[in-house]
Amino acid sequence: MVKHSLRISLGLLLAVCIQPAMAQAPVGSVPVKTYTGYYNDTAVYFTAFETNSANFAAANGLVLAPRLGQVNDANLPQMIFFMNGAGRQTVVLETAPGQPSYSPLWSVVNATWTGTDPMPLITNFASAVQWNQQGKLLVQETGIIFNGPVFMINRPLDLSGNGTLAPTISPNDFLGIDAANRTAYFKAEQGYYNGQLVSFLALEHAPGEIADAPGAIPVPTISLNVLGPNSAANFYEIDGQLPVIDSIPIRQVAVVPGTTTPPSTNYGAAGAAGAAGGKSTEVPAPQPAGQTGQQPGATQQPAADQSYTGAPYSPIWHVSRVVFRTGIAPVPLRSVQEIQQAASLGQVDVIPGAADNTFNCPIPFYYQSGTTNPVYTPPTTNPTTGINPGTGTTPGGTY
Repeated sequence: MVKHSLRISLGLLLAVCIQPAMAQAPVGSVPVKTYTGYYNDTAVYFTAFETNSANFAAANGLVLAPRLGQVNDANLPQMIFFMNGAGRQTVVLETAPGQPSYSPLWSVVNATWTGTDPMPLITNFASAVQWNQQGKLLVQETGIIFNGPVFMINRPLDLSGNGTLAPTISPNDFLGIDAANRTAYFKAEQGYYNGQLVSFLALEHAPGEIADAPGAIPVPTISLNVLGPNSAANFYEIDGQLPVIDSIPIRQVAVVPGTTTPPSTNYGAAGAAGAAGGKSTEVPAPQPAGQTGQQPGATQQPAADQSYTGAPYSPIWHVSRVVFRTGIAPVPLRSVQEIQQAASLGQVDVIPGAADNTFNCPIPFYYQSGTTNPVYTPPTTNPTTGINPGTGTTPGGTY
């Protein structure tokens, strides 16, 4: 499959929930931008962190995570973006927390209404498949992988309530929502990268790490057995010390032209299987005229900061333990290099975790050398680039 990076904008999917705004951010929290999606005729809240696509990252202010390009996307659920949707239309999710197929990583699919009659409001995946089979909804896989954890479920479609906390998120790590600023707050966990103190989030956990997420259920779909052995970054748990990570988000510092075009197929006779099993095949790429940010034949592709020399970053982390040997007095270990040196001196043993010793741990800021524990501030305005999947208002809030 030829990968195709689209400039799809999440900006106008922002949702305002109905509750008083928080007076101030909770102590020890990280503010994260929120978005609204549909699942099975309900609304959900999700967040937006990393992607394998430089174009998608640039259009939405996301982090570029190269290792996500190693994920086996055949095992990912789909998130559908409606390229010419309007009114209350927002993205549709194939699955949700609590379902066996749920993963915080999504395969981004775009869809364009081609029927002669007005497009209906589509709020569940099965309906999208049905419209595709009838030839009224053009569907295209993009090759974009996107880390968009769902953290609240079972919201009413009119957004008159916030729903309930997703069972895959520990209550210890979710600290609330600021409705006015469309911002969720998560606990800031601490660790080290290359000697620098950094903050990260602890979201979905695979079975091998679920003990570290009290009150949450495991998410087996983020294990290395499902995503692939090269999809995760390395996370080291050290007895009595803060953990150490081997990579950080890549800053984007330049843009260069470039684009690709995918081949064409469709759901066809496999549509019912797609609804049940979660995968569509590709259809011709839509070419909507007059859409802001869409320039036929060319897109702007950000380049990574060439000064960064660490390992490729991924929000999915594979956990290994670092244990000091009997009789060895522990010393501070704050980088992978220090761990490797201690191992070479016979001071520690590094015990690799099993395939399901993984968890979703976004670092929600661009790392700046020399800055201790930088704070991420979500944008206060919507992106102006990319294709907006649809805007509108409802009694429950603004999408």
